[in-house]
Amino acid sequence: MGFEELKNRIISNIAQLPESKSYIEKLQSNKFINIPKSA
Repeated sequence: MGFEELKNRIISNIAQLPESKSYIEKLQSNKFINIPKSA
């Protein structure tokens, strides 16, 4: 498993936590990290 795949899997798991939604959206708006919209 590559680093990118592992990172994306972790991000997807985090994105499923309700309290993380605003944090994920903040990251997306900052273009700091690319998160699939399906996550």
